[in-house]
Amino acid sequence: MASRESTANSRLLKLELVVAAGLLAVAMGWDAWRQLGLQASLTTWSLADVSLGLLAAMPPLLVIPLLEWRVDRYMPGLRGLRQSMHLVLAPLVGRMRLAEVLVISALAGVSEEVFFRGVLQREIGVLLASLIFGLFHAVGLPYALWATAVGSYLGFLAQWHGNLSAPIVAHTMIDIVGLLYIRHVVVPRLKSG
Repeated sequence: MASRESTANSRLLKLELVVAAGLLAVAMGWDAWRQLGLQASLTTWSLADVSLGLLAAMPPLLVIPLLEWRVDRYMPGLRGLRQSMHLVLAPLVGRMRLAEVLVISALAGVSEEVFFRGVLQREIGVLLASLIFGLFHAVGLPYALWATAVGSYLGFLAQWHGNLSAPIVAHTMIDIVGLLYIRHVVVPRLKSG
């Protein structure tokens, strides 16, 4: 059993590596072609940028425990998001080790922010880039809508902040904490209930 789980985790990690490399390659090529100034928005980092990113991760992260407290009884629109978390994400992250969560989260945070906020958003605007970001994460309509909302949030953060450091940190932290929460809270509850 352990070797099957290890193989599945290895495949997921390899898939994330391929997707991240692809997004970064397209972003760098697009930037070279269109002269968007991507490098300038990636090289400016400070403790304040990292702190802003960590702080900015908090609002989206508050939604995850709310789903487990069954607020979907009062907000039916969240029911589908809770189901996506249970039916799609929990089986994927249920056996992930901490190192795998960290690597996958960092790869997604960097590559997706560089592509979606660093290049695509500059070309087509926050809302359309966020919609495409949502479709990129479409494991179901509720999750696609959630990803679109988070993408808009990160897009406006990038626009307001003027570089990608805070959105990269925020995206990475949302993924790390979200995946660890699912792994250590949601999965055990699903197994016991």
